[in-house]
Amino acid sequence: QLFERHYEVLEHILSNLITKDEMISCQMHSLLSYANLAMNLEQKLFFFLPKLLKNIHLLMTSTNNNWISRCAAYALNNICKYPLTHDTCQNFGVPHLISQILSKDDKISIWHACIALKYFSVHTKGATKFVECDGLVYLFRILNTDEHELRLEALTCLRNLSIPEMNKINFRRKGDMAILVHLMKSAHTEVTCRAC
Repeated sequence: QLFERHYEVLEHILSNLITKDEMISCQMHSLLSYANLAMNLEQKLFFFLPKLLKNIHLLMTSTNNNWISRCAAYALNNICKYPLTHDTCQNFGVPHLISQILSKDDKISIWHACIALKYFSVHTKGATKFVECDGLVYLFRILNTDEHELRLEALTCLRNLSIPEMNKINFRRKGDMAILVHLMKSAHTEVTCRAC
């Protein structure tokens, strides 16, 4: 019975995600509500995940609003924490969504997208798919930031992404190895370790 109530609430939230008028605030709060519920629902999340991911795609392609990107990244962050969601996430375009968010110039969106990718990239298929979406370019761009914590998250993602054998070739082709070599000589021990 509690599950049915959750289902009704989530259905209402999802319907708000695809309203056609300019209801950015409503859409943003719908995403935040879903992200917060995702933290607690765990296995029940699977029933709603495909529809939610489709709606996030629609929302991200229909607006360039930083608040929507932040909320979408936060939702993906909470969803990707659960390894059991990774196959569904891969099938419904999460690698592309994360890459799209990382391409923006909004540090808060990028922060949450990096954390989502950190969880998602331990899954070999997801890591490979993200690299195929040309997301490496954006991660390497983040390494040039002055934001220490953001750089650390990007380095963690790059470490996870470099593990699958199929990604190693793309790293050499698409990655900026010079920046990694530079970071290996960093004064920050943690940066040096993660860059190695």
